[in-house]
Amino acid sequence: MASVADLRPCPHCGGQVKYEPDPQLLWVCGACGGPVIPGFRASSGPILDTLAGAKRAKAGTFARRMWAGAAGALASGLAIASGISALFSATVAIALAAVTLVPILVAFTSWKGATGKVAEAKRLTEEAWLLYLGDVIRNSERSISAEKVAQAAQISVARASEMLESLARRGDLDLNITHEGRLTYSGQAPGVRVAEDTTTADEASEFEEPLEGEAKARLVKP
Repeated sequence: MASVADLRPCPHCGGQVKYEPDPQLLWVCGACGGPVIPGFRASSGPILDTLAGAKRAKAGTFARRMWAGAAGALASGLAIASGISALFSATVAIALAAVTLVPILVAFTSWKGATGKVAEAKRLTEEAWLLYLGDVIRNSERSISAEKVAQAAQISVARASEMLESLARRGDLDLNITHEGRLTYSGQAPGVRVAEDTTTADEASEFEEPLEGEAKARLVKP
């Protein structure tokens, strides 16, 4: 059982829950399974709407997989019945074989739909993270490194770097290169620029005190 210190608010179900790692959605609510972002506290806005869309897509994935499993089981049963009936009546066997095609088609389309919903849930979850990180760093007074984002959000440095680079490519963040060759990100000026190095202590302060409102959200240590 999670201790009180492990519990965090879920933006979907509203409960105080334990966040659980997920291979596709990074972090999810331990109660309702909705995708969550450590440090995100807003109760409304585009980030929450995007997370809610990801949760709906995830729910659609489960439903379609259930349909695919049920249809597959029915197709298997009909195939066995067709094989047995062939020993007694070719006509019945052919009829059952034809009927078997229906649940096979349902199973295929349901599984294909589930695959699409998985991709949609991942896309919307990543977009929510990008919106959140963009808000955090644009409202920061200092440049922030991928390493610090990874530590605060409890994700891998590689994943944090991918998201920050994506934000920089689409013009939502600025890539800063220090004289030491260190990469940091900010929202202070457009493009790529050479900046003075930013200390770890300075970076850490940006993650400790969340401000009110989604536009002034901050990553905080859980």
